[in-house]
Amino acid sequence: MRCITYGLGNFDPLKFREIKNNIWNNKPTGGLWCSPVDSNFGWEDWCKTEEYYQNNGLKDKFEFDIDERNSKILKIDSYTDLQKIPSYVDNLMPWPLCIRLDFETLKSQGYDAIYLTLQGLIETKNPFHDPNLCGWDCESILIMNKDIIKNIIYYGEK
Repeated sequence: MRCITYGLGNFDPLKFREIKNNIWNNKPTGGLWCSPVDSNFGWEDWCKTEEYYQNNGLKDKFEFDIDERNSKILKIDSYTDLQKIPSYVDNLMPWPLCIRLDFETLKSQGYDAIYLTLQGLIETKNPFHDPNLCGWDCESILIMNKDIIKNIIYYGEK
């Protein structure tokens, strides 16, 4: 699978941060976010729609491959898929019950990445679902293991 990410310039494996659950967000800290190059609504599309051009916008980018045959990728293509993912109750949030995806458990189970397809995005966008993926705004892949990143091509400033 060919992927693309924006706003980072060169990829430095030494700066790759391990995945950690984030109690204040539906996204973890660490990892690398990208979209499939052939996505129908990927990162570039979302940035243009929302007029979001932070970190040098869409100028600094790189493409890379993920070898799907040698990687363990969790695919979220429906709300049912989302409900099967390990989660935990976040008791620090101001409302009575907040269920978060447990990214650390997924990583410990050997997952290298999480792939939210466009269909999965459409089916999981409801903020009242627990767990939910609010803030995952486009078809995207969260790389949790830097070793699956291959064949990098840089564009823009280096």
